[in-house]
Amino acid sequence: MDLINPTNQSSSNRGINNSAQRSANVRLTWQADAKNKFSVFVDDQGRCQCANVNGTTSPEAANDLLYPIERMATVAWTAPVSNRLLLEARGGFRGEHYEYSPTKTDPNLDLIPVTELGGPVPGILYHGTGLQTNTQPYQNTYGRNFDTLATMSYVTGSHAFKTGVSDTIILRDESLGDDNAHVSYVFNSPDTNPTVPNPVQIQERTTPYLKSQRQPAGIGLFAQDKWTLKQLTLNLGVRYNVETPRAEKFNNQAFVRLNTPGTMPNGTATTTAFCFSSACGSPRTLWPINYYGLEPRIGISYAPTSRSTLRASYVLTHLPLTGYENVPDPDFNVALLLNGSGVLWARWVRSANRRNLPPARPRAQANRPRRWPARRWSDG
Repeated sequence: MDLINPTNQSSSNRGINNSAQRSANVRLTWQADAKNKFSVFVDDQGRCQCANVNGTTSPEAANDLLYPIERMATVAWTAPVSNRLLLEARGGFRGEHYEYSPTKTDPNLDLIPVTELGGPVPGILYHGTGLQTNTQPYQNTYGRNFDTLATMSYVTGSHAFKTGVSDTIILRDESLGDDNAHVSYVFNSPDTNPTVPNPVQIQERTTPYLKSQRQPAGIGLFAQDKWTLKQLTLNLGVRYNVETPRAEKFNNQAFVRLNTPGTMPNGTATTTAFCFSSACGSPRTLWPINYYGLEPRIGISYAPTSRSTLRASYVLTHLPLTGYENVPDPDFNVALLLNGSGVLWARWVRSANRRNLPPARPRAQANRPRRWPARRWSDG
């Protein structure tokens, strides 16, 4: 095999980076009757960087970066039942499919990629494809999010009450392929004679690798009430989130678990184990269901005079649990599930002209975009 002058190279195979992108969307609105309104929005995009050539990647080694599907769709229904009561329901879908060098019949699959550390262009990748993103050869990923939201609003002269429920479902399928040999080379050729390859390393990969993650539910319940009494405005809200942990369809999630006795193949005793889902006495998921997602929030706005306003708010939120994909905490995060983060905010506003002030409303809102629960507590 001639690694220096591969047969697929010619003077017409130039190093060109081509990119193309499509975009289309449509929006439809239907007023079924005086009180029922329906709307649909769909946005579809796609992108191809074919091939992603650069200064240290030759044309035959460059990845084709394909995003054949980048799609978002929403549907909504609104119904003002009365001058005080409003009902709303919404649903959404987002899908993204991307591939790196996805062509399964590409003749370059028979070529072994080479990374040259020496020579006139140190670091150049040539001869075979798939390694431009070194840890993700021939990655093919399709992720989908499904979101639903239903709310009810009731407004009177001094109150503005709102409550609702939301849910998020996450699906992600991923595969990592490779060239036909599942191997790549690393050379360190001398500058004086770069045509003489000097192999220094052979890399072997356990591909293909399949992974299908599922998060069946992320449920949130919320309620808030805005109450106005003369110069005082209160916004009281609470949100409760229940996070279901991710599971892998083929039980390929794995982690290092401490304090797990065992014996290695050579007979050596160990206190640490590399555990897959459903092994070592653990469930298919990386952590238990989190039932501690309570998030209160309080907002206050008080205008003692026409020239001054005091605003203050307190919000408790949760960040995502650690343990994304296959790198969790070894204790499944059980000891830290009760933790969150707190924020206290206050502001005093004075102005010579009251009309220049923004509306006296608190910052805290219970009906906010979904945030996944987490762990570190701080108050400040």
